[in-house]
This record gives sequence, structure tokens and C-alpha cells, in this order.
Amino acid sequence: GTLALSAAATSSGFNAMVGGAVNELLGPYGPKVLIGGLFLTAIILTEVLSNNAVAIILTPVALAIAKAAGIDERPMIMAVVFGASCCFANPLGYQTNLLVFGPGSYRFKDFLKVGLPLDLLLAAVGILFVL
Repeated sequence: GTLALSAAATSSGFNAMVGGAVNELLGPYGPKVLIGGLFLTAIILTEVLSNNAVAIILTPVALAIAKAAGIDERPMIMAVVFGASCCFANPLGYQTNLLVFGPGSYRFKDFLKVGLPLDLLLAAVGILFVL
């Protein structure tokens, strides 16, 4: 379903519109801020959607942002890839989290306490080194 959603967003011009809007909002602050915004968006989305769905949906948006900003597309794609893989703050974000949730007697609060700082740490490292 996400492949069709991504294709529809691209063919309708939605991705280009979002890319232009994001570039207007964050573009004046430089490529690192654009990458950071995309990285953090991917992290937030991957906490409630699968990482594959986030990558499929945000990659065309990342390409549109890069095109609107006139920068290389590869760092934007890598920000999506790494951000979509950072799903540590919610047990519903990834299948393995759900596998250990019940048997380990974990609570949502446990994932949030450990996962949120880990998400933020990986975001900081990713934003610094993805360029």
C-alpha cells in the first residue's frame, strides 16, 4: 500500500509541493538543517509506521527537497534511510521491539526512557556525518 501511496504522491505533485515548502522553511539555514529536519521527521514517523513504509514515503520527498534546494540528493536519501532505522522509543515501531515487549515485561515508558535518548544521539551523529 505504501508503494502506491508514494507513487501517487509523486505523480500528483504533492512531493514537489512539500519539498518546496520545506525548502522555504528550512532552506535558508543551510543543508545541515534540511538534513536534520528530514532525519527527525523520519524518526518520528518510524515510531508509528514501519521503517520500510517511512523510507518509501519520505524518499521522494527527500528528492524533491534536494531538487528545490539545489543540493546533492544522496545525503538527503541517507538521512531518510538512517532516520527510518531509528525506531527505539516505541515498542510498536519495529517487530523486534514487539517480540521482547511482552516476555521482558517492559512498558511503553521503558522504551521511551532508553529509546528517546538513543534516537536523539543517533540523529545528532547522523546529521553531523551524513554530509
